[in-house]
Amino acid sequence: MGVPFMSNENQAPTPRQRSPITIQGESQRSVVLTPTAELSELLDHAALINKQTPETFHYSLGALLLAFAYGKHGISAWFDSYISKVGVDVAAILSYEQFTGGAAGIQRLAVQPVDIDSLYPGGSRTATASALDWIERAKRFSEEQGRSWVGLRHMMGAVIFMPGFHEKELHGWGFARPRWAFEYLGFMEQKIPADFEFWKKVNERTFRPASNPSTYLLTWNPDGFPFLRFKEKAEEVKTRGRAELGWSTGNRTSVSVGDRVFLMRQGAEPRGLVGAGEINSGVTTEPHWDDDKRKQGQTYNRVLVDWHTLGETPVLRLDKLIARTGEADLWNAQSGGIEIPKELAKRLEAVWREVTTQTIVPLAWVDSDAVPVIGDLTYRTRRLAVDQVSGGAVSGLGQLSAKSCCGGLPLPSAWRRVDKGRIIVLTDMPDSSCLGSSYLSQLFGVT
Repeated sequence: MGVPFMSNENQAPTPRQRSPITIQGESQRSVVLTPTAELSELLDHAALINKQTPETFHYSLGALLLAFAYGKHGISAWFDSYISKVGVDVAAILSYEQFTGGAAGIQRLAVQPVDIDSLYPGGSRTATASALDWIERAKRFSEEQGRSWVGLRHMMGAVIFMPGFHEKELHGWGFARPRWAFEYLGFMEQKIPADFEFWKKVNERTFRPASNPSTYLLTWNPDGFPFLRFKEKAEEVKTRGRAELGWSTGNRTSVSVGDRVFLMRQGAEPRGLVGAGEINSGVTTEPHWDDDKRKQGQTYNRVLVDWHTLGETPVLRLDKLIARTGEADLWNAQSGGIEIPKELAKRLEAVWREVTTQTIVPLAWVDSDAVPVIGDLTYRTRRLAVDQVSGGAVSGLGQLSAKSCCGGLPLPSAWRRVDKGRIIVLTDMPDSSCLGSSYLSQLFGVT
């Protein structure tokens, strides 16, 4: 591509800024930021790319990467050199984006005059969920630096230092984040030395997580903080296995990437643990999430969390949590960010693994005379979602009378195909802590 270095934000102590813009995402999400003139040009370039594809949003993952690769500013020259050096499959990105004009077409769009009114009818700018996550992370890095503007450096840093973000796609195209980060630090040291130490620290906390991670309790009261994005992110965890969502750390201002967090639902019943994940950012100070407190100028401490479990209903109810861990006071804490002592954290992790792990019982362990083909597998009053598989096909449900140590909350039907000759008992639901392997062994008479 051979894009030459040009005068840009990299060489200016205070880059040229544009007016604030609002970017709308899916599910009524939005981000407000003040971009540098150079970032505005990159965003316009991405929008022009998507205008020639089936994509209905202005900004998307592929378009932003291509705009960076074929841009006219210094950081694009560095990015061009990097992707050529490591052999990134640019053709695959073009195919992913469904852009048929090839590299030459992308380059032409980079220097094409932009009619803002035509490109953004009504002034509306839109982004896919992924692109909005990327832009939002760039804004967080800018705020962490105390900047009033968001620049190309923040956008590039955001996609590099966001582990898990489109990891499958990026890896498939040839990006390896640790190497990418190493090359980026070299670029920063050479071209923007004033920012080098900041990005060096970001690199250290991202790719060198705590060797002995701490565990913290975060809190959520749905009555005082309904938080519409919570449902959206909980659904994302169900479908993708993970989701990134920021959360308050209370008075805590220092954590490490890789630290473990659990989320406690407070307020009205049901109370208990509704989420768990790992921290993947430092603590930042943000305008308060409560409208009234924000108007008063109040702030709160926030950290980004990579959630692997998240939902509105407790996975482990408070009474079971207290009984299984032998602790009560800490779980009733009213503010988040409290560190869970190491020994208590070990006990909690053991219980958590038990209640969130699927327990698979070989079909041969069940007395066939006690398991009719049709019916519900019932432990007294508790219903469990079960597939009975025979010959590779679901043949029905089974019924079994046995003493139960659990309560009688019905569960929704959630049938799942499993391997031949197995019954799968789903235990990732409220009040399931007694359904561990030892209990099932006792239930089915297995040693």
